[in-house]
Amino acid sequence: QVDDLPQFLCAQTASAAWTLQSLEDLERAHIAKVLRKVDGHRDKAASILGITRATLWRKINKYNLDPQDS
Repeated sequence: QVDDLPQFLCAQTASAAWTLQSLEDLERAHIAKVLRKVDGHRDKAASILGITRATLWRKINKYNLDPQDS
């Protein structure tokens, strides 16, 4: 039972439930983070993400990301 778990585990489980996001939200945030890390360089970002530049371009448009602002 949950009540039998140590208190620190219960606290982590409760907080984790509030931070659940959709896969699309996670993908958008990850792409934005990668673009920020590479200063908007699409070739580098696509390589890090393991996708083609064309796929990255489609995802940037889908999620309304601006690599210059990322």
